[in-house]
Amino acid sequence: MGGAHTTAVRAVIDTLHDQRRRGEDVARAHAGNGRSVYTASDRVRLSPDGGVPLQISRVPLNMLRGAERVSRGFATMRASRLWPRLALGCLLWSVPGVSLAQGPQTQGQPPPTSVLAPDEETTILAPDDETAELEEEVGDRDLTYLRTRLVYRYDHKQLELPVSTDRFRLRLLYAFGPKQRFGASVLMPLVRTDTPLESARGSGDAEVQFTANVTYNERFRTGVGIQATLQTSSDALLGGATTTIKPDWSVTGVLSSRVQLTGAFFYKQSIHTTRGIRAKQFEPDVTLNVRVLDATWFLEWDSYYDFLPERFAQTLKPGVSRSIGSNGRWVATAYYAFGINDYGRLSQYRYNAGADVTWYPRKYR
Repeated sequence: MGGAHTTAVRAVIDTLHDQRRRGEDVARAHAGNGRSVYTASDRVRLSPDGGVPLQISRVPLNMLRGAERVSRGFATMRASRLWPRLALGCLLWSVPGVSLAQGPQTQGQPPPTSVLAPDEETTILAPDDETAELEEEVGDRDLTYLRTRLVYRYDHKQLELPVSTDRFRLRLLYAFGPKQRFGASVLMPLVRTDTPLESARGSGDAEVQFTANVTYNERFRTGVGIQATLQTSSDALLGGATTTIKPDWSVTGVLSSRVQLTGAFFYKQSIHTTRGIRAKQFEPDVTLNVRVLDATWFLEWDSYYDFLPERFAQTLKPGVSRSIGSNGRWVATAYYAFGINDYGRLSQYRYNAGADVTWYPRKYR
C-alpha cells in the first residue's frame, strides 16, 4: 500500500512541475515584449492585455508545497516504520531456531519411562531398572528368561572317586516368535576327564533345548520345555552311553526389585542306550536370587531322585553374578557347588567350581 501512495504523490509532483515550467515560459515571453512582469517568486503574473496582474501561480505553488510536505511525511513515515519492521523480521528469524532447539516433544509431556526398549516386543517385562538388572544377572538360572544370549561356561568337577572333569561349554539361546515367547538353544561341550587308569579329551554330548513361555507378566512367568542330550562324545569317558529326553515345567516369581525366586521340575528318561544303566530321574531345582551391593547373590538347591536305585541325591550351589561393562550386556558369574549327602557326592560330584560369562547382543535397557 505504501508503494501505491508514493507513486500517486510522484505523479502529482511531476504535474505541478510541468505547470510551473509552462508558467515561467509565459512570463519570459511577456518580458520579451517589454512588459514588466512579476516573477514566479512573487506568485503573480500579468494578464495578456498588459496591466492587470492575475494570480495564476499561487494555487500551483501551494499545491507544490503541499505535495512536498506530503512527500516528506511519507518519507518520515517510511523511516519511522523501518525499525519496527527490522525488529519483527529478527523476531521471526529467531523463532525457527528456538523450535528446532526444543525438539519435537510436546510441552508438558513427561519423558518416556519404559525400562525395556527392545527392537520388538518381549515377554520379559521388568517394571523398573533394578528389576531389569536383577533378571539380566540371573540369566540362565531362570528358564523363562527368553532373551537372545551367548553363554561361555567353564567348570572343574571332582567326584568322590579319584575322577576329575574339566568342561568348557558354549551355549547359544535364540528367542523368537510373537513377543519372543519361544526360545531354542544348543550347547556344545569340550571335555577333559582324568581317571587313575586313563585320560581323555575331546567333544562331549551335545544338548538341544526348546522352551515356550505360557504365562508372563511383570511379576510372574511360567514356561514349559524339552531338552535332549545326544550321543555326540568322541570318547566313552567324555559322555554317557544313552540318549535322553528331559521335559520340564518352570516358574519364576519376581518378589521385589531385589529378590527373585525360580523353580524348575525335570523328568529325565533314556530313549536309547548302548551300554550301562538307563536313566530315569525326577529333578526338582529351586534358586533364590537376591541383589545386594550391585551384584546378585544366589543359592541353588538341586536334587535328583533315581527311580532305579531308588536313591535321592542333593547338591547346593552358592554363587554371585554381576554386570560388567558400561552397556550392561555382559554378566560374569562365579559359583562353588558341593554334594550335601552321600549319594549326591557319589553320583554327581564332591564339589564343582566354575565361572560363566553371558553376553546379550540386544540391549533392552
